[in-house]
Amino acid sequence: MKPKILMTLNPRTLKALALIFSLDVFLGSQAFGCPGFLAAEKTFPALEGTRKDIRLYKISASDQWDQVPVQVEPLNEENLLDLPEDQDPMDIKMQPTDRIVYRPEDFGKRHSSLELPCKAKQMLEIKLANDTYGYLVTCNDPSATISRFQQDVTHTQEKFIVESDLYSYQYLENNQLMYKYFSMQDPDTGQRVIGGSDANMLIYLDLRNFFTLALENEQVRSIVSGTWTGPLGTISNVSFYLNLFLLKLDLKMDSSISFYKNSAMIPMKFEAPAHSPNILNEGAGILYYWKNEGTTIDQSQPQNTLPNANTKVALESYKELAKIGLSYCKEDKCKFVLKGELTKNKFAIELVVPKYMVEDGFFPMYVGDTKKFVKDMQWDALQEKAPMIGIYYNNSGLRKGMHEMSQWIRTGEQDFAKTCPEHGEIKRVIIR
Repeated sequence: MKPKILMTLNPRTLKALALIFSLDVFLGSQAFGCPGFLAAEKTFPALEGTRKDIRLYKISASDQWDQVPVQVEPLNEENLLDLPEDQDPMDIKMQPTDRIVYRPEDFGKRHSSLELPCKAKQMLEIKLANDTYGYLVTCNDPSATISRFQQDVTHTQEKFIVESDLYSYQYLENNQLMYKYFSMQDPDTGQRVIGGSDANMLIYLDLRNFFTLALENEQVRSIVSGTWTGPLGTISNVSFYLNLFLLKLDLKMDSSISFYKNSAMIPMKFEAPAHSPNILNEGAGILYYWKNEGTTIDQSQPQNTLPNANTKVALESYKELAKIGLSYCKEDKCKFVLKGELTKNKFAIELVVPKYMVEDGFFPMYVGDTKKFVKDMQWDALQEKAPMIGIYYNNSGLRKGMHEMSQWIRTGEQDFAKTCPEHGEIKRVIIR
């Protein structure tokens, strides 16, 4: 019996069911690109069952069903990894807070009249912007074998290394947001070439009528509280705390960090405990910096990437500084990209900041020489270190409250005008 189309979504319903995927940056229709994200809550009630029963198919060139990898990430309401103590998370029913991850390059042509695969009762059709299609089902065939796909990413915890075929990322034992080195594979030699090393973070808090705090990796530390790896990537929960004056202070920066085949999603989440203009002098901020090894940075057109740090304006007024950042905004989000090239592979760090934070003067600015930067900013820090490159955020105007922005590290041949993850929409629900 031919499957029937249960409904074709009208524009109003499409708006409600559109699969907008939470963060930003990549090209999904090419060999290299970012993953696609789909909120599990958008798939109910068409998809039900355990996480391991969720399957993704495409139509092959020979007009047959072809199973492709899909990853159901077990998350809670705060987008943190949710792992039970005594049970495989894949044996648990898919939760509305879960995230379904797929590779857009695995999609194919549109389904017409084939029987639904895996004895599925219903099927969700997902369409991407390049007119390719993927089909999600809950497998109801107990005799069906689960296709075993090679993992795109490996995580060797005892060595603090995350690797794919294209890159290696060795993070610091005490702070997983910072890396000891980042390397990519040279397409000519097959060898890994280091692009950056010795990443560090300086939080410079110039308190009004008080003293100045300069905090680095030695004070800002993290703990991995859980990690899980699926066929498409690895995800870890990371909690951050501050060692200060013999105290261990929770920074309330818990995040889930995800690594995929050609990309890594490293959200930035933090709390401003007070209205910053009331307690900080102009120019206070955060500097992420690292040693540039083999990467060629392209800042030839900063209006299309991210602004160069303007120390003069930063020291004068965060409100004036905000005017620079607002030129990168569309609607309620502002996009900044640091572009480069390593071993003939494109490389980028893309950051998407809520507009209200940019209005407070908080947005990324490129620093080409950290030694000159701290001198111009009149910071008493990093004087003994060799010049490095980095990204500066001014936080002297940031309002009180919790703040979050997205950060993606991108590798490979990608269209940096697009944002990650891949955008798609549910076009049809098909029943047997």
